[in-house]
Amino acid sequence: MTTEMRATMTSKGQITVPVELRRQWHLKPGDEISFTLIKEDQARIAPRSRQSIFDRVDELALPAIGRKLTRSDISAAAEQAMHEKAMKRAKNVRD
Repeated sequence: MTTEMRATMTSKGQITVPVELRRQWHLKPGDEISFTLIKEDQARIAPRSRQSIFDRVDELALPAIGRKLTRSDISAAAEQAMHEKAMKRAKNVRD
């Protein structure tokens, strides 16, 4: 079944995704949409699925820690990195 939907492009090249597609694809602000050129005058539009880093953790090249990496390991590393960044910012403010 083919259903045509239209959108008007602004002077900045922006378009609004029709509400029917936003609902069907469960799109939220910040979600990405891909455009694939099929022919010179045709393209396919599709939502890009967001993936959690945890969905692809096995693909990451990480140093060996002697056991399988867990969500807890990643959370701890992220927490440590955020703490270090905050400390660096605080130091820069004082200097």
